Amino acid sequence: MTAPVVLRCTDARYRHACAELPRRLAEAEESRGAVVVVPGAGDWVSAAAREIEAGATALVVADPDPSVDLDSLERIARRVPIVLDRPWFRADLCAELGAAAPEELPLALTAECIVPAGESAHVVADALGWLRVLGRGGCEVVASRRSGRAALAQLLAGGGMPASLLVTELASGLGGPSIRVLALGGERVEVVTDAAANLMRVRVEDSTGSRTLPRRFESRERLSLRRALAAVGGGEALHDAEGFARDIHALRSISGTL
Repeated sequence: MTAPVVLRCTDARYRHACAELPRRLAEAEESRGAVVVVPGAGDWVSAAAREIEAGATALVVADPDPSVDLDSLERIARRVPIVLDRPWFRADLCAELGAAAPEELPLALTAECIVPAGESAHVVADALGWLRVLGRGGCEVVASRRSGRAALAQLLAGGGMPASLLVTELASGLGGPSIRVLALGGERVEVVTDAAANLMRVRVEDSTGSRTLPRRFESRERLSLRRALAAVGGGEALHDAEGFARDIHALRSISGTL
């Protein structure tokens, strides 16, 4: 009989997600041989490196902070599979969008973010992730400016297609973050995430009509654990760290404007 995969975790959200998985995970006190959930606050890359040194076989990073050393992230990502559980950027929807994408690139991309005060970095990083997926390549910042509570950046995405990013900051206590990304071309793709409505929706329109990708009811914590298990079993290659690094490079180019 195959031994159960071992999980080391102190976050109740992931403990609950474990109970929903068809493949049983035994809980462990030590990191050796375990899938370890690392909190994404602060210097989480150093914490992840310590878990790898302690023998972790894979890592799930919960809500990764964008202000990390990317060179160190690249080094640890070569050693074990790393799943980055980003609040407004789901890996399963990205994979479905990529599989269904037409051969033609979009003509233009736009992203709009509404962010509570103090949360712009996390939300904008995930918006840049959607631009990267829809544009099939990381974004380069051409110019950016700020006026009052709004910031605007002009970007080049993927193969050089024009893109824009508008960020509007809410006053404290006026609501949660939301993202709306549009890819415009032979088909129109709209990605909407809204924390207050607990919504993440992808809609595609083309010459044949309009369709909405099936809504995901699986929690992102369960999805992240499932992807880590698949990587440990050799069934899934993970590129989370590489994509995250591209998004953070673009984010840092406009961070003085946000």
